[in-house]
Amino acid sequence: MLNPKIAIVIPAYNEEEVLQLTIDKMSALFRDYVERNVFSEDSYILFIDDGSVDNTWEIVKKGCEEHTFIKGVKFSRNFGNQSAILAGYISSRNIGCDAVITIDADLQQDIKKIEEFVNAYKEGYEVVCGVRNSYTKKMSIKSLTSSAFYKCMNFLNVPLKPNHSEYRLLSKKALDILSQYNETNLFIRCMVYTLGLKTKYINYNISKRELGTSKFNLISLSKMALNGMVSFSTRPLDIVFFIGAVISFLSLVFAFLFILGNIFDLKFITNDIGPFRIWQIFVAGLQIFCIGVVGEYIGQILLEVKGRPRYIVDEEIL
Repeated sequence: MLNPKIAIVIPAYNEEEVLQLTIDKMSALFRDYVERNVFSEDSYILFIDDGSVDNTWEIVKKGCEEHTFIKGVKFSRNFGNQSAILAGYISSRNIGCDAVITIDADLQQDIKKIEEFVNAYKEGYEVVCGVRNSYTKKMSIKSLTSSAFYKCMNFLNVPLKPNHSEYRLLSKKALDILSQYNETNLFIRCMVYTLGLKTKYINYNISKRELGTSKFNLISLSKMALNGMVSFSTRPLDIVFFIGAVISFLSLVFAFLFILGNIFDLKFITNDIGPFRIWQIFVAGLQIFCIGVVGEYIGQILLEVKGRPRYIVDEEIL
């Protein structure tokens, strides 16, 4: 295969502290790969500014002025990491490329693996996914939460490989297929998994962030996880149905016992109100939880049928 035209997509949100360093490192890597024919000289780096409120876009514009291979897209507001990645895919497909690689703006992912991604593409793989190696002891809390997340997703039959990140390569064929996905609620890790194309997994190490702080927090990560569960699994609804069936059966048992207690004057049943009250409170709480689960699905449907844009581009330098 001839040297492919590669688009490197880097979503960024309020990354002014680290972004110049990212541009410097990626520019040096880009030139090296072009000189060594890893990919073609008409390849490019595309930054997606996810509605940052700091100087992220100004730094991107400066990078575009200094380097002809750097391009940028700016959202009108913050639409989220998944929308930014999708915008990178769509923009790259429109500009033209043989394959696109996504990587985080903080460059904690091993950028040297990009060459392995491209080589795998040259070998005929349509999808190349980065899989991070286990966290170190200093990241034990993240390790536990990550493990719990993937176990939960596995229990819910959500198609997701453990430790699969947004660090990946998609071929033009994969982009063409992905462009047919029209859902508003995005969980691209699972969407990529459902493509069914020839896939290779490459492990990489996470390095310490050099500047700035991560924009992901427990709330945003939990929201993303919940979105993935609801978008790709109906098992929670099956569980709710099962719980409802069990509660209904137990309610009939309680009713039958109370009828027997009144007929045969069984005081130990009719007078034992305390446990019954506790049971009522428990059932009420469980019902509210189940209604919340169903509500999540209804909310997803509402967002989908509205058909609102998944992102809005305010400015672009292509």
